Amino acid sequence: MGRFLEKNQNFFRCFQNALRKWLLIQPENGCLSLLSPCTRRTVSEPDEPVALDKKVMNKFVFVIPVIILLVGVIAYFIVIPNIYGRIVSFVDWLFTDPQNIIDTIRDPNAVLPQVNSIIGIRIFWWVWLAGLITSLFFVGKQLQAKPEPNAANAILTKKEPYLMIQDVTDALKQLKARRNSKQLDSLIYSVKKLEEKLSVESDFGYGKSSVINCENNIARQIQFLLDTAPCIENGDFEENLKAMNTAVMNINSLLRRRIELKKK
Repeated sequence: MGRFLEKNQNFFRCFQNALRKWLLIQPENGCLSLLSPCTRRTVSEPDEPVALDKKVMNKFVFVIPVIILLVGVIAYFIVIPNIYGRIVSFVDWLFTDPQNIIDTIRDPNAVLPQVNSIIGIRIFWWVWLAGLITSLFFVGKQLQAKPEPNAANAILTKKEPYLMIQDVTDALKQLKARRNSKQLDSLIYSVKKLEEKLSVESDFGYGKSSVINCENNIARQIQFLLDTAPCIENGDFEENLKAMNTAVMNINSLLRRRIELKKK
C-alpha cells in the first residue's frame, strides 16, 4: 500500500494542483481564493427599476377595459363563429346547459363541439366578464379620486384650513369655561360661522398663482388665530379679542375674493 502511494504521489499532487487552480482566482488585492472572505471582486449592482410615471399608470387604467372589450368582441364575433359556424348568445354561453348549446350550433358543415370544449369556452367568458368588471371598477375609482394639490408653494392644502379653525374654536371654548365676556361670546360665534363656511369650501392648494396667493393670506390669518387663542389672556385681553375679530373678518373677505378668483 505504501509503495502504491509513493508511485502515485505525483498523480495525487497534480490532481490537487489542478483542483486548487480550478477553485482559485487570480490574486487581486492580496486575496487568492474565491471562497476566501477577503475576496475583493467588484460586482456591479443592477440598476434599480425605474418607477412608472403616475400619469402613465392612470392612463393605463383606462386602456385596460378597452383591450379586454376588444378581446371579447373578437372572440365572440370572429373566433368562435369561425370554429362552430354560428354565433351563440352571450347569455347562453354563461348560463345555458352545454348540451343545449351543442343542439343550438348543430350544423353538418361545422365541427360538432364536445361538452368539454363548451365548458372551456364558458370558463373563458366568465374570466373575461370578471376582468372587464374589475377593470371598470378601477376606472370608476380613478375618476372619483381627487388629484393631489398642484401648488408647491401652498401653505395649506385640502381641508387643513377647516381643521385648524376647529382647533381655534376648541381653544376659545376652553377659555369661555374660565372667563365670561360678551366680546368673547361674539368672537366664538364668528369663529363658529367661519368654521361652517370653511367646511363647505373647496380644497385648498389648487388653481392659479393668484388663487394660491389668496389662500396663503387666509392661511396666515388662520395661523394668527391659532397662535393667539391659547394665550389670549396674556397681555391686554380686550385688544387680543379685537385683533382676533379683525383676523376673522379678513378671512371672510379673503374667502369671498377666493371664490371670485376661482371663477376666472
